[in-house]
Formats: sequence, C-alpha cells, structure tokens
Amino acid sequence: MGIYALLSHPCQRLRAHKLMYILSFTPITSLEFYRLNQISSLLFRQSFAHGAMRECYRMKKLSKFSTHPDWRNASNYVAKRYMKEAGRQVYFQDVKLQMDAKLWGEEYNQHRPPKKVDFFQTYIIELKGAKGCPLYCVEHLIEGDYIKYNSNSGFVSDVNRLTPHAFSHFTFERSQHQLIIVDIQGVGDLYTDPQMHTVDQRDYGEANLGTKGMALFFSSHICNPICLAMGLTQFDLSSEELDRLQDRKWKLASSAATKIHPSQSEPVLASMRGKREDGGRGIEAGSETTVRDAFKQIGLAFVRNPPLRTGSGSLGYLPPGSPLESPGITMTHQHFMSVSEDGAGEDGEDGEMGEDDAIEETSSLGPESSERYMGPPHAAVCYSSSVQTEFTRERGEEKGEGASEKDSLKILGLIHWELAVYHELGRFSQDQVPDLASVRFHLETAAACTLPSALYTLARIYLQLPHDSFKDISVTESAESEKRGMEYLQQAAEAGHRAAMIELAKHLDTGSSAVREQNWENAAKWYSRALETPSGASDATDTSCQATESANPDYIITARLAEMFRSGGHRLEKDPNKAGELYTQSAEVAMEMMKGKLANKYYMLAEEAWSEVGDGGET
Repeated sequence: MGIYALLSHPCQRLRAHKLMYILSFTPITSLEFYRLNQISSLLFRQSFAHGAMRECYRMKKLSKFSTHPDWRNASNYVAKRYMKEAGRQVYFQDVKLQMDAKLWGEEYNQHRPPKKVDFFQTYIIELKGAKGCPLYCVEHLIEGDYIKYNSNSGFVSDVNRLTPHAFSHFTFERSQHQLIIVDIQGVGDLYTDPQMHTVDQRDYGEANLGTKGMALFFSSHICNPICLAMGLTQFDLSSEELDRLQDRKWKLASSAATKIHPSQSEPVLASMRGKREDGGRGIEAGSETTVRDAFKQIGLAFVRNPPLRTGSGSLGYLPPGSPLESPGITMTHQHFMSVSEDGAGEDGEDGEMGEDDAIEETSSLGPESSERYMGPPHAAVCYSSSVQTEFTRERGEEKGEGASEKDSLKILGLIHWELAVYHELGRFSQDQVPDLASVRFHLETAAACTLPSALYTLARIYLQLPHDSFKDISVTESAESEKRGMEYLQQAAEAGHRAAMIELAKHLDTGSSAVREQNWENAAKWYSRALETPSGASDATDTSCQATESANPDYIITARLAEMFRSGGHRLEKDPNKAGELYTQSAEVAMEMMKGKLANKYYMLAEEAWSEVGDGGET
C-alpha cells in the first residue's frame, strides 16, 4: 500500500509515553527499570493482522525534534494489543519475555553459529490521548516474509530452516535444562513474539507450559547439522518416534538454506560439556569432527559461504559473568540502549526508536525491580539432552556443587514423563491411537532419571498392583518381574516417594513373597522415614498414592512401629521404652484427628509397654 493511500486511512494522532525496557544484571539477579520518553505517534485504527490473542496496528512515530511534521518520512512500527481485556502488567511481561529472549540470542551468537539470530527490540507505549490510556507493545516494522518456524505446542513449520530449531535446542542445554525458547517466528533470523517454557513455570504468562512445553518441542525435534556442529545432543526418543521424524529430518537437512563456513569448525558447547562416553552423535571436545563432517554424516554436500560479519547490534565486549569469560554460566548481558550524558540514545533507529528520543524521567508504570532466573549462577558445563550423557557427567563430578546440577536428571525425567503421558493420549498419532511402545520407553527413561512418580508407577506395574497412571501398560507376572518391581519400589522410596516408603515398609514388615522374609529393622527404618516425609510428597494426582497414604495415616504407622519395638524380633532389637514413647505419639496424633477411643487405647498400650521396662523387659 502506498504512503498516500495509507495516510488516508482513519487514524489517531496522539501524544504517547514510550517506555523502554532496560536490563541491568548481576550474576544471579536482574534489575528491571523503564525509561520514559514522550513521542508523537500516528496509530491507525484498523488492525491489519491478528494472532490467537493479539491484533496488530500500523503506527508511525514522529521525531520529537521535528519542526515540520512529515508523516510520510516517519518511522514505521507495529503496535500490538490484546483483543481481550488484559491487565497492564501483561504488557510488561511480554516485553520482558522478548528482551530475555534477545539476551539468549546474543548468547547463541557468541558460539559462532553459521547464522546469527536476533529478536526485535520491543517497547511499551501508553497513549495519553486515548480513553483509559491504553498500552501497546511496539516494535519496528520489518518488511519480508513472516514465517512461524515452530510453536509452543510442538508445531514445526514446513519451511526448511535449521537455525530456529537449533536455537531452541541451544537454549535448553545452555540454561542447564531450566528453560527453552520456542514459538520462533519472524522475518529471516530476526524473530519476534517468542515463548519461554521454564521448569518453575514462573513469569512469561499462561503460555509458559513448563516441562509439558519442553516435551512438546522434543517430540518434534531431531538434531540437524547445526545442532551437531554446536555439540548439542539428541534428546532420547523411541525407535517409533525416530521413524516418524526421520523423513522430515532428511527433507529438512537436504533443502535447508543455511550452509556452514569452514571457519566455524569448533563446537563450543561440546568443549564445555567434555567428551561424551555414550557413543552418541554429538561432537566430542578436541575431536577433529567439524561442521563440514556434520553435513557429511547425513550425506550432504558442503557449500562454502562468505565469512559472517558481526552486525552493529552484536556484543562488543564480554560483560562480567559471561560464560566465555569465566567458568560460570551467568547470562551474557548488556544494556540494549547506550545513553549519552544528555539522555539521547546512541543507537539510532536500529536501537531505541530513534536517536532523537531523549529520556526525560523514570517511569512509574512498570515494576522497578525484581528477581528472576536468567541462568544458573555456578555452572562449569552445559547440560546434555541425553540421559546417558548426563549420567556420565554426574559420575565425573563431585556431589553437592549446586542445586541445578542435582536437578538436571530430574528435569529430563519430568520431560520424559510428560512425553509418556502425551503418547498415552495419542497426541502425536493421526487417529489419537496410543503409542504404547513410546509410552513404555519414556516411562522407563524417566525412571532411569530417578523420577519418583515414574519409579513408583513401574513398581506397581511389575508387582501386578493397580496403577492409576498408564493403565494400558502391563508385564507378564513372574518371579523376575516381581523382583524388578521391588527394585523399582526401593528406588522410589529412596527418591523420596512417601507412598513407596509405606509400601516397602509393609513388604518388609509382613515378609511378602516379593521379599521372601521379614526384616523389621529395615521396615522400621522406612516407616520412620515415611513419618518424617510430609504428607503429599507422593504424586497427588495418582489415586493409588492417595489410597496408600489415606489407608495408612500417621497414627497407624506410629502405632505399628511401637508394636514392633515392644515385641522385637526379625532383626529388630526389643525396646519397650521406645515403644511406650511411640504409643504416646500415636495417641496424640489420633486425638488431633478426633479419634478419641483409639487415642485412649494407645495411651493404655503405652502404659503397658513402660511397665515392661520395670519388669526387666528392656534388653
């Protein structure tokens, strides 16, 4: 549409406050603040596009210092607003999300990919001349073909690109499994409107699906040559899933536009991770495998491209805490606007909506500061997407080096658990038919990651017990399956699953066929650990867990412990005094639960146990 025709459309000429989102980072926290400019804008009333939640309007911004307004030469922008009423804070969250993604884009670029990526600089404007002073998210209008490469629900575009999917995979490993950036869309490799899935599901709006979103990404991702070249590792998938993705892999790799220059031959992430011992397809540190070899692995010709040049918007220094400057993995950071003493932005139109927009005051419309995750504070390596590689890494490290290191396998386990759930629902099949082979693969992989709920579920499956999760999964009853079921049950108990602790204690208490003989010493240990573990530590959504815990309240478990110590035997030393104390505790808990008769019974048993101490009953 020509400029004259465009300007003939209904529009509003308004004064607006522009809020620039600026980030200032410490190694662990990020301080947020906004700078306020006053701008003259022309906002067209008719939206020209819309998505699922927001619609887009054309906007022009006039230079503040223009003496003769000339809207024809004014800068073009896109203003985005929610179609349904949304709180003002939602707009600030959207800008924070995109600027956090921009930081991860800068981090990705530091690792010498064949094509660098960037995210639109975004702003918030408040229209002071409109009713209610509405907010809009604003970014530069970029001409070109706008393509959605992947989504936050596992969608992968038919447009054959390697970089967007490699970038998403990179953010997962570089953040040590704490987050992944998806919903990659934009013009070329200039992206906008991304979505982050984080493990804790804090921030980034309702579309942050946590490990469910991570599972959806990996359900449709198979590593491409860029992933291989950067040392990223293939996420563990079943043979059925690999068969489903294989045709797309070859099509994507053979027709992708991005080729790799020979100078980009050292996979930085592989050197950070160290050598792999799982025989996987990733590139080992110090190996002679290059990006050229990565293409050869899948039978593609290597095409020489001219060297990439660093754009004006890329990082010109390594800020404190950069992973390229120190062993830490703290996110590379910089201010996205350079402000001179007179308050003018130095980056021009490519930086902060124009060099003429002087900063006048600090806005009070948004939060001044907050703390949120931007990268693990103490990490020497990147974490692999492969379970076996993570086992290898953890075996080679000392324990207790950080919570994120302890949780890395658990996060992988949660993702595999979610994939098992999706396959049970038939999410990835055309007819919504469950893929039971993939269900079992991901369930067992989650158990290998010591995920308590997976271990407990497999224990009940192998022990031929009712299980609420994955009801269609079963095994043939045998002595071997019973033995394996007990192994899973013990692992679940050791992983902190309260229902598993109770069931394991009962097996040892009664000497069931699964354990062959009674062992009250170990039974007492697991009963005690169950009492120390908060109720609800098991999977609250699993009815079998709920049934186990509700059938064995604390006063019942404590009373059974007292009975065992009072009589002794089966490797447990007799201790009437301790039995009396336990009966008393049981009575107190029963009284709190309004079980008066039972409490009186326990008080009487406590007196009887203590009387045995005076009679020489204590050994």
